Amino acid sequence: MTDNVTELRSVPNRAAPRARNEPIDWSTFWQEERPVTWQVRDICEPGQSIAIYSKAGQGKSFLSLEIATGLATGAELLGSGRGEKLRVLYLDAENSPEDLKGRLQAYGYGAADDLSRLTYIPYPSLPPLDTEQGGKELWALCEQHRPHVVVFDTLTRYLAGRENDSDTYLAAYRHSFMRLKQADISQIRLDHMGKNAEQGQRGSSAKDADVDAVFRLSVEGRLVKLTREKSRTGRGPERIEYIRDGSPVRHVPQEPRMFLIADKVAECVKALDDLAVGLDVGRPTVIRLLSEAGYRYRAETVSEAIKLRRQDPKPVPGTAPEIAKHEHQLVI
Repeated sequence: MTDNVTELRSVPNRAAPRARNEPIDWSTFWQEERPVTWQVRDICEPGQSIAIYSKAGQGKSFLSLEIATGLATGAELLGSGRGEKLRVLYLDAENSPEDLKGRLQAYGYGAADDLSRLTYIPYPSLPPLDTEQGGKELWALCEQHRPHVVVFDTLTRYLAGRENDSDTYLAAYRHSFMRLKQADISQIRLDHMGKNAEQGQRGSSAKDADVDAVFRLSVEGRLVKLTREKSRTGRGPERIEYIRDGSPVRHVPQEPRMFLIADKVAECVKALDDLAVGLDVGRPTVIRLLSEAGYRYRAETVSEAIKLRRQDPKPVPGTAPEIAKHEHQLVI
């Protein structure tokens, strides 16, 4: 194993190579410009580190797999057109190969598709990344597979230190994550929400210290929201919304003008679920039942909510719908 950061950075989508410990050259510094581009639209620029966290069962892994496969195949991704095919290293400490197969089939992938640029390692045998040996072995994987992007699913599975101890994350940055940053390798770190939702990710606040952006993921029926809680650059919207739907499944971005409409429909669906209103009940009766319970919605909103409930007859609040058209159950 070598420690050649420059070699790794010489692949497409990398910044200009820089030798180890090379100081800034002030004679050229102000002339060097790196255009602002999105590697993942509105979420991640090349070489950035981002964190996405949520409650369990919201679909973090499901969204990150769409990102990983989209980047690796150059497919349309989260509202962006087809792009350059990138190499992705996905380290998955939580999901089985069977889980992966079901999700890939839900996304429309099969044996005929070229996923060779996606290096997917389930239950990787790595020393903790907050140790020197863990950092060395992670770097060895990067030298072997030369990724543009590394996905950690889920971050805390790769650490040995106490979750509430800031030294754990400082050590992980020093031994592992800083080296990826030096090599301009993007990082997507998935994590869980703490017991108190208002306090963000579980564990020490130092967990956010080195990342460029932090997103909280939440789900209401088919509506998936990413709320940006931190942005080092100030670029990108504070809120991104998708509809998780279709066959094959996709996260379809919603235009800003659609946010309120989508919110109200999702809210109405939840109200009907809470009231246990039957799926065969017509709109006039539904409006009356909602009114008697103190809810007020436009007739068009009620119609859309009724339609959504009938399309997905057993919605589970806060989770993605089952995709019945696929042989394998979709597990998020």
